[in-house]
Amino acid sequence: MNTPFGCDCDTRKSLDDQLGKTEFHCDATPAGLHGGLSAGSWLVIFFFVIVGLYLVIGVAYNYSEGRRGEELLPHLDMWKDLGGLIYDGFMYLKTCGEYREGVQYDTIG
Repeated sequence: MNTPFGCDCDTRKSLDDQLGKTEFHCDATPAGLHGGLSAGSWLVIFFFVIVGLYLVIGVAYNYSEGRRGEELLPHLDMWKDLGGLIYDGFMYLKTCGEYREGVQYDTIG
């Protein structure tokens, strides 16, 4: 019988019997939480470190170029256009590639 905590009491029963323990000896620790960080935790930490470095280095570079205010943000034009680009992408997927906002083509023939 598998418990929700990742302990298979049936396969451990013979070992537990030899050690004089009952079948309720299973750890109450969920599977995968026996110490340390998971791969997903490391990926999240890595992501935020990279984003932090991107911002710090980008702001420092733009400051050294004489920019001030919101112009300090690296790739400002791309971040301003991002919402519209995401919208265009979703509309393209929704219409199976037929979505063209503001684009009119001449028909042939």
